[in-house]
Amino acid sequence: MSTVIAETEFTVRKTTTGSMIFAVPPAGSTGGHSHPSREIWIVRAGTGHVLIDGARHELAPSETPLIIEPDSHHRVFADPEAELVILSLWWRDQQ
Repeated sequence: MSTVIAETEFTVRKTTTGSMIFAVPPAGSTGGHSHPSREIWIVRAGTGHVLIDGARHELAPSETPLIIEPDSHHRVFADPEAELVILSLWWRDQQ
């Protein structure tokens, strides 16, 4: 289970975009899901990993973002030592 700390969404010229800061508690996880949006994640605190279409990617604070392609199934897992906090920026074009 994760907690949304802050979230925004808006549409400009047929592109919907948004941002979210979410936290996963120590040893916790999010539900697996997918969506039509492309996401860029920046880890702000904590460590863990994400499974994207079955491939494991380590998560730790960094200046290097992680890109999640549209319709990719993903699920986040926090390590037991601390809360994992992620900044997500996303967008999708409207049909």
